[in-house]
Amino acid sequence: MITRNISCAIGLVNGTIATVIDLYYSDDESDWPSFIILESDSYRGISLIPGRKVFPLLPTTEKIWCKHEEKLISVTSYNLKPAAAWTVNKTQSQTMSRIVIHMNDFNGNYDARCYTSLSRVKSLDSIIIETDNSLDYYFPTV
Repeated sequence: MITRNISCAIGLVNGTIATVIDLYYSDDESDWPSFIILESDSYRGISLIPGRKVFPLLPTTEKIWCKHEEKLISVTSYNLKPAAAWTVNKTQSQTMSRIVIHMNDFNGNYDARCYTSLSRVKSLDSIIIETDNSLDYYFPTV
């Protein structure tokens, strides 16, 4: 998930869900990639791969005040964080490509949460509804 507004015009805003496609290193000496190649359904810019929504994410450097050292320091980051699971409230106003709904977490309050969860996708084929044991069907233990 992108953690900063990069370009609202092309859909790269705080909270945008993206998939890491590749890391690009400009030389073999660096431990950090020069940029990260991402794919996102909400990207509206020029794609690196025709027919897909693929784009580079460059690192950003900010100067912040370090109270401990009493000086400005430079911090470089890619403005990304892992996004594996969201609450029902977090998904409001989002359209997802696929979802897994864990019904046991609703604690009997099904009406609004079920509607919100089920209305996040465009197709019923993109939904897995699971209860305590239903994931054993999809991911059996050996």
